[in-house]
Amino acid sequence: MPKDRPPPFVVQLSTVLETTLETRCIHSEARISATHETLLLIASPLSKLRNRLLKAFILSIRPRAAFDPVCIFSQLGHQTPPQTIQEPQDFPSVDVTVKLAKSLKLRSSRPQLPDQPNMSSTTTVPKHLNFITGNKNKLAEVQAILDGVIELRNQNVDLVEIQGTVEEVTLDKARRAAEAVGGPVLVEDTCLCFKAMNDLPGPYMYHFPPKWFMLSLGPLELHKMLAGFDDKSAQAVCTFGYCEGPGHEPITFQGRTDGKLVPSRGPTVFGWDSCFEYEGTTYAEMEKAQKNKISHRGKALDKLKEWLAARTDA
Repeated sequence: MPKDRPPPFVVQLSTVLETTLETRCIHSEARISATHETLLLIASPLSKLRNRLLKAFILSIRPRAAFDPVCIFSQLGHQTPPQTIQEPQDFPSVDVTVKLAKSLKLRSSRPQLPDQPNMSSTTTVPKHLNFITGNKNKLAEVQAILDGVIELRNQNVDLVEIQGTVEEVTLDKARRAAEAVGGPVLVEDTCLCFKAMNDLPGPYMYHFPPKWFMLSLGPLELHKMLAGFDDKSAQAVCTFGYCEGPGHEPITFQGRTDGKLVPSRGPTVFGWDSCFEYEGTTYAEMEKAQKNKISHRGKALDKLKEWLAARTDA
């Protein structure tokens, strides 16, 4: 290997960082306060699962300017990358990502929205809502909860999703959807936050290419993300965004449910329902009506229903 060329894994790491440049804008020196020990941890042997998690942790760094492999090491005062670092092999190392997350001070910002939605006095209630989703299970659930409240029409619009907090993602989706449809829209963004991982993966559970968590692990393997942690607690967060139409500012409605991540139980047909346990029962094991009463989605839609009722009465 040429002396001026970094190891392959460092190049891969740099590539992962570079993919964040278009949509990440917050830069903090503290987030790149890597030490030589941390860099060795990055290159330590990792299992395939931990390698995927490592990439997800790295995506929480929000660089403003482009990174190249040498730039990573320049943070350590090195002119050239150490040649002793080797590309990772397939050895399990649960401890590595824990140390890496702590040393880089990485966390996924837990979405913080007010208990009551931002209600604009100029917003009117439409006769029907265009719910933007291509997920048939999600559509059926929302239709069941809003049955008799408002007419719901479904449109599957391919929207580019930004990176950010779940609030930022939802607001942007609502604006884009309203422009695409040319009328009132309802969009949703859901995230799963693990306390042991400082609320990661958060809004990136599904939506950051190539969807490492759900598509790489699937519901049967998802619980292994917390295999190295004693704390299995999780919070499911659902945020709906309503936008009256192009040029209007969206309104958000959020619901949260606390539970924990467990090995899959029940049907595995709807996202991570079989892995999220609430008071001893996973979402997948519940009757639909029971789930809708206590779920993050049900709580968010209850707020939407209250808002619709208040506007209708007015």
